[in-house]
Amino acid sequence: MFLFLFNKELSDPLVYEIYKGAWGTTFMFFIGYLLVAYNPVKHYGIALLGGIGKLGFAITELQLYLDGLANSIILVIVIGDFIFCALLLYYFIKL
Repeated sequence: MFLFLFNKELSDPLVYEIYKGAWGTTFMFFIGYLLVAYNPVKHYGIALLGGIGKLGFAITELQLYLDGLANSIILVIVIGDFIFCALLLYYFIKL
């Protein structure tokens, strides 16, 4: 996946640790969204923090593309993240 998005091998130990950390963060987002799905009103704070994190991540991904550090495939992820943020905003409006 890393090679596919960034056209680079994942051989630098520091970059590899950051990559693993990103997967850990993704897993924590998953757990948080499961809590929100279980009780949306009680866990709206988790949804808010998740949305802020998702928006920040989408902006960072877009910046990687604009800086030439990621190829155009990452735009699929960027668009998906922005759609997710829009749906989350709708969720808060309806809450």
